[in-house]
Amino acid sequence: MEWYIAIQESWKKAGLPVPMTAEQREAVRRRSQFCRVLRSDLDALNKTENWNDQFYTDLEAEVEAHGWYYASRFDSLLRRRSWGLRRVRSLIKAIETSTEQALLLVGEPGSGKSVALRHLAHQLAERGTRSTDLKAKIPLYVNLKELPPPPDSGPCADWIRTFTIDNVRRGDADTADYIKDHWDEHIREGTWFFLFDSFDEIPAVMHAPSGSSIIKDYAEAIRQFLAGMSDCRGILASREFKGPDTLPWQKFRILPLSNERQGELVDNSFLPPPQKEIVRQHLAASTSNLRQNPLFLTLLCRYVKQENRAPTNDHDLLEKHLVRLAERDPEYISKKYKLTPVQLLDGAMELAVLFAMDPQLSLAPTHDQILAALPKGSPIRKKLDLLLAALVDVKIGRSDVQEAKSGDRRFTFSHRRYQESLFVRYLALHPAHVSAHDLLLDLRWREYTVALLQTGTTDAIKPLIEEATRLISDFAPTQKRISNMDGFGRELGYYDWNNVATHLLALLQEGLGRRLDDIPAGLTDVIDKLLSARWEGGDLVDRVLVLRYGGLLPGLRLSNYITFSVQKGIGALSEAAFGSVVFLREIPTSLMQWLRIRISNQIIASTAPSEKLIIEALCARLPTDVNARFLLRRCGQIRALSKPMIRLAKFRIEKEYINQNPPDRVVDVAAYWVGFLSVLVAQRIVAADSVWSLWLMVVEVPLLLALVGYWYRAIPDAGIDNFRPATRFWQGDYFVVYGMGLVVSLLVKPLVGVVGTKISIFVFSLIVGVTLCFLCWIAYAYAVEVRRQKRRFKLLRAQLPPGEMLVLQARSAAELTTWLNAHGDVLLPSEQHCRSLTSLLMRSIDEGGLPPSIKSDPPLVRYLSAENRSHGNVIDVFSHVYVRREDVKPGRGPEKNKRA
Repeated sequence: MEWYIAIQESWKKAGLPVPMTAEQREAVRRRSQFCRVLRSDLDALNKTENWNDQFYTDLEAEVEAHGWYYASRFDSLLRRRSWGLRRVRSLIKAIETSTEQALLLVGEPGSGKSVALRHLAHQLAERGTRSTDLKAKIPLYVNLKELPPPPDSGPCADWIRTFTIDNVRRGDADTADYIKDHWDEHIREGTWFFLFDSFDEIPAVMHAPSGSSIIKDYAEAIRQFLAGMSDCRGILASREFKGPDTLPWQKFRILPLSNERQGELVDNSFLPPPQKEIVRQHLAASTSNLRQNPLFLTLLCRYVKQENRAPTNDHDLLEKHLVRLAERDPEYISKKYKLTPVQLLDGAMELAVLFAMDPQLSLAPTHDQILAALPKGSPIRKKLDLLLAALVDVKIGRSDVQEAKSGDRRFTFSHRRYQESLFVRYLALHPAHVSAHDLLLDLRWREYTVALLQTGTTDAIKPLIEEATRLISDFAPTQKRISNMDGFGRELGYYDWNNVATHLLALLQEGLGRRLDDIPAGLTDVIDKLLSARWEGGDLVDRVLVLRYGGLLPGLRLSNYITFSVQKGIGALSEAAFGSVVFLREIPTSLMQWLRIRISNQIIASTAPSEKLIIEALCARLPTDVNARFLLRRCGQIRALSKPMIRLAKFRIEKEYINQNPPDRVVDVAAYWVGFLSVLVAQRIVAADSVWSLWLMVVEVPLLLALVGYWYRAIPDAGIDNFRPATRFWQGDYFVVYGMGLVVSLLVKPLVGVVGTKISIFVFSLIVGVTLCFLCWIAYAYAVEVRRQKRRFKLLRAQLPPGEMLVLQARSAAELTTWLNAHGDVLLPSEQHCRSLTSLLMRSIDEGGLPPSIKSDPPLVRYLSAENRSHGNVIDVFSHVYVRREDVKPGRGPEKNKRA
């Protein structure tokens, strides 16, 4: 039945013949002509914004939707509705299956709401031109940013109705006649489909405070308009900030483009493979939300195609794009409008400043409004009409259809980010317009400040660096350490990172991280003074954050911190150290081997393409003597060969590391399994009495171990002379496991010829059985010990008063780990508990150990003070404590923290 319904609907949508009267055929013909005009208007609008609707075909938005909907066509026929939250991969499908009359489309800035709405209108108009269904939907796309001032009585349904009709009529006489003749008829039949765009860019809404009654009045006017449209459906698009929150409509939330959808767009961009790789690496390393928008992801592909490199930042991408648009056809623009590309950009920049600074001006004002708002001495006043027409011609701006009167014609930038980028360009040329202090501390200017630090000249960024140096220098002496809780050593402590200094460090590192040679010594000295105190007197979290935000530290200091982190082997510190290596101008020999092994393990342990691209982007910033590209290529081949083992290893250690997969541990486990399975296979082949099988075993086991588990993967060249030292097995447990397996295989071989196959199979089974029994005994002993430790915890919890620190009663690091796994929330109920414990543990593994002044009464302190304590067990505790602590989110800045 559902197939029949689908075929029937597809038949009508395709325009195939169906029985109808002459009057019905005439109605379908006129509707088809009207939809062609609508489609043509949408194509013209897309062309002015340099957007082709075909890019959206394979990138239909994923949405989250609340409300009633039909789960299938059969349910639609029976009018059987479902309700609730659902996630669908096609916006059009979600709208078609929804039974709600009014819909609300929301999304973050740059999420592609307008593109999605125009794509929907284009698809409905295309269907209307071909369909023989008399009740096919007719889309009316209306941009609310062009709304005129409301009547004195305020926004109302009649005012919205008048604006909608005038907005559609303005095309030509035939369009106006069709609206006039069929308006009421299509309302009764529920044929119109109203698509209202840019609610948040209505002039009055844009300048109103969030939650204002003005926003509610405009939303209520649109609601009343759609309520009076019979069964006609409508959809309203808006940002969630200053959006129509009071409307009780079904909500469609556009989700950011997933990695899969981004990959599809890149594949459809017709770039050569090397440039596609540049785009993918930039996407993997970028944190910008522009990549999640189809329009700007397309611009990124075009940028790479023309420049053959990735943009430095979003500002670089948009600025170069605007310059390209202005310089695309300079002779034509000069001949027709008497303007040069420089004059075109300067004029657009002045308009962008005017739109940003004048609160009475909307983002889509009329020509007369722009002229009235311009200063009398402005150089663009005399050529305003020519300038606006030229900007529309080069697709930097867009305007109304040409039939509108010149003074009433509206102008707006093709995208709001164009206006923002031009405003940033103005600020770069006029740095005194905003002080260096505000640029560094006011969150409104953060993106611009980062872009200026990344791309500005040394003279341009000098005021920023001097002000940052002064701010950090003033803050460093005032920072105070927070003392540990009682019992953890009050003379130990940690630092708070939610402050202005962290915001500055994050901003400076992001802006200057790739131009280390331009950083003056004064700035690195004050950063060193600030962070060295936190490294020496802080806890594990402090040291992790010092590495995370210490990219601008003096090279020797940062190198020492990274070396310490590598030597201690603490997971969180090692992760932070690996991310900080890119800020070293020269990598010391002591770190080179660790770095190569870490890169190798990262690439072998990666299973998702995005993980691989992130490593490639990081390796591209390393010095050439690391030879990271060769390692990536070799380890990528190893990863392809051992992918099943890598996946099994990740699954095996998932719970052990609390939803984390340390790459070193993943590779180690995979190496064990590769060797174990290789020995089992070799033993089975040996039992078949084949000389070639013996040689296969002898060659297979060392080769696989060398590839996955040993140093050969991290040797930075292909020299065969380096293979021999890389395959030495004289190292601890690896030698025991694989050496014994190889010896057993060789011992089984002579038994085949002496006593026959049955005896050899018996001996082989005996060896396997003894091994399994030994492993079971170890597992049982471990379970008994864990059960004993848990029983002791319950007894202590019942005996000690509620205020007593249970965590200090652990007699060893192993027991503490067991307690944390079972009762972490009870032992460490707050971030203060977590950080006090990490401070105590961190000091215990430092060179000096615990200070003598700390009382050694609690069992845990006694254990940490003992010289024969297990250093490795203490380190294991860190991973459990670190991931259980409350999230520390530094770098927000004072204003954002205050709001939070």
